[in-house]
Amino acid sequence: VLGPAVIVAPAAMAGRVGNPGTAEVQVAEDIRVSLPDALLAAAAEPATARALLLALALEADAESRERQLAFLARELGEGIAATTRDLGRVVDDLQPIQRIPALLRLFPALHRLTREERTRLLSCLNALLVREGRVSIHGYALRKLAQVQLRDEMERSGLPGNRSLE
Repeated sequence: VLGPAVIVAPAAMAGRVGNPGTAEVQVAEDIRVSLPDALLAAAAEPATARALLLALALEADAESRERQLAFLARELGEGIAATTRDLGRVVDDLQPIQRIPALLRLFPALHRLTREERTRLLSCLNALLVREGRVSIHGYALRKLAQVQLRDEMERSGLPGNRSLE
């Protein structure tokens, strides 16, 4: 589905950050159009985007995944666990290069969750990722991106440049 990888020498990488070439733009477009329709539909709505985020965090092996889904059922309810299980099948079909772009598609819908729902989701995601006693590089990146993207805008209001003179 996707073309060959773009190979860049480490020393040349710094010059390319924020300045992609034609080949990199084409690879990004190929990845974007390769995302399955079921994933795009799930990413559009807050309830299914939440389950898709959790599906992206599920372990690949069946035993670990069943423990994680049981944890989700206890923490967030059977409905979310069932939707996460169903979307796990969509996630399982993704190529590794599609996983982060799929994750990034979720954030607009997840921002429509209430602050309380986002806090609960992040707490559950953190617990889910450490339950098996190890965290993969993918799990770490997923958690960090979710934390940065979903933290409440109120937390950012205290940053310099966001304060009023009152």
